[in-house]
Amino acid sequence: MMNPRPRILAMMAKYWFVGDVKTRLAAKVGLKRSADLHRLFVLHLGRTLIATLGSSTDHCLLSVTPESVFPLLDLEPDLQHWRLTPQSSGDLGERMSTLFRLNLQSGEVPANMVLVGTDCPTLTPKSIEFALNELNDHEVVLGPAQDGGYYLIGLRGPWDSRYQSLFEGVPWSTESVFNQTLDRAILGGLRTSVLPLAEDIDTIECLNRLREMLAMSLPSTPNAHLAEQIEVILAENVTPKQFVTKKVVIVGGGVIGLGLAWELASRGAEVELLEQHKTNESTSRVASGILPPANLVTATDSLDQLRGLSHKMYPSWADRLQKETGIDIGLRRCGGWYLADSPGERATMIGMADYWRELEIECVQKSVEDLKSAEPALSHWLSSQVGITIWWVPDEYQVCPPALVRALHNACVNAGVKLREQTTVYDLRFDESSASVRVGDDWSDADAVVVCGGAETGLLTEKLRLAESLVPIRGQLLVLKTSSPLLRSVINIGNRYILCRDDGHTIIGSCEEEVGFDRRTTSDMIDSLREFATSVVPELRSAETIETCSGLRPLTFDGFPMIGRVPETQRVFVAAGHYRSGIHLAPGTSTCLADQILNLTPPIDLAPFRVGKQQIK
Repeated sequence: MMNPRPRILAMMAKYWFVGDVKTRLAAKVGLKRSADLHRLFVLHLGRTLIATLGSSTDHCLLSVTPESVFPLLDLEPDLQHWRLTPQSSGDLGERMSTLFRLNLQSGEVPANMVLVGTDCPTLTPKSIEFALNELNDHEVVLGPAQDGGYYLIGLRGPWDSRYQSLFEGVPWSTESVFNQTLDRAILGGLRTSVLPLAEDIDTIECLNRLREMLAMSLPSTPNAHLAEQIEVILAENVTPKQFVTKKVVIVGGGVIGLGLAWELASRGAEVELLEQHKTNESTSRVASGILPPANLVTATDSLDQLRGLSHKMYPSWADRLQKETGIDIGLRRCGGWYLADSPGERATMIGMADYWRELEIECVQKSVEDLKSAEPALSHWLSSQVGITIWWVPDEYQVCPPALVRALHNACVNAGVKLREQTTVYDLRFDESSASVRVGDDWSDADAVVVCGGAETGLLTEKLRLAESLVPIRGQLLVLKTSSPLLRSVINIGNRYILCRDDGHTIIGSCEEEVGFDRRTTSDMIDSLREFATSVVPELRSAETIETCSGLRPLTFDGFPMIGRVPETQRVFVAAGHYRSGIHLAPGTSTCLADQILNLTPPIDLAPFRVGKQQIK
């Protein structure tokens, strides 16, 4: 008598970092609630499946990304009977195929293996049992989801080379995923069983249908308990206003204003954005786009939490903008090299490296030969340096600010934002219950007004009492062009840097000059930047000069941006003072302030960024 085929049940999930899961649902219920709902679905499904299938299944695997959260998962009682296993690198297809291949190639007797997602929290043990049994007579079993993907895939072991086609080159997160996978299975001659259709809970409409279905559950059943927990999460600090369309006027069309307008419009608000110039002329485009490493999980300082939230959100932001506008914002995890060639810079970097390690951010000291190998264009310059100290930080990103501004502009238009460029706001009036802006001789009322005017925020009206709370700091950039990029990563030397875009544009900066509202570039500073760049990368001497530019960065007295409601009113908000981090902090600022405007609880506490402490009495 043959031994029965072993059975492997695997569940794949993202960890519930705020801002990193269920972003479409978050547009309606807020980032924190969407993360809490995702966590609830994972725990509920994990508890339900293990209770019924745990004793009849040889292995129950939980594959959660990233691996660093495993200690946190040990604290979740509902998951303690699952065997944690790390996910590989790569896209969703690569991670799934690796998980299948590793488990189907092991063991003396080939196994049946089913992998489920966690977006269908009411998936029943009976349906998993059926899928496992179907693999006795089929090579593949698929559970189609209503959004065009699938909630379950099962393979009959051992691993077959034909299986690889099911995971390579699939347009993940599109409505054609299931159909393409089924077609590939059939073309590969794989006997395939298809399960009943189910619905992933990714949007507010899906969630409301789930709530209606669960409302009919018998008391004291798992689904009744799930229904109660969903309502608890949705009721937390929520008022009916959160689902009411509100008119919001945003003054300022830089990356903060555009990001907030897009976020609010995506949630159903009526948004009008007023920019005195053109959005592509804002200070936001005059930025390097360097996103230093950050870690939301370990951050305790409020500013680090905001930076960590934004850093975590950027990949999903870039993905959403690409899908909605077709524009690649140039987000690259390129890593950063930090070089110190003086005792002062070395002491500063030693302190910074220690701080990053406390935050569990990878920062490794490297040799000159390591850097030469990674960045050959620096070899000549490095050979002349004595006593230089080098660190490598792999989690540094870069983004292309002009492309980001264009993408946000187009996303706003697509979302229905009334975007008025070359429109000057002359005044703002407000009291405890109302707010209006004046354009020309006309006043326009709004449910909320948000001032995102960068360094000029305090100049809009004396009523804000912010005229002396923001100091404009000029920064100048030099942009050169070569036929191909000369550097792979960001090179940071003291307070200056060099980085290359994919198209060969090389950005050199920067400086900090307190010159009031003077936006002009100066030949002395541009020449200094050129000399710095060409000494470090000699090949840049023949590069074409594309642009010299400058912008005013808004600095506050305590270094914290102002994000939140103006104390004297419920209707006026400010988002300004991000200094050199406006590009980096845009996703976190936009989502947190949108939550506050819509009477939701932001994923991080905005009290440390309150406007009142910056006001001049």
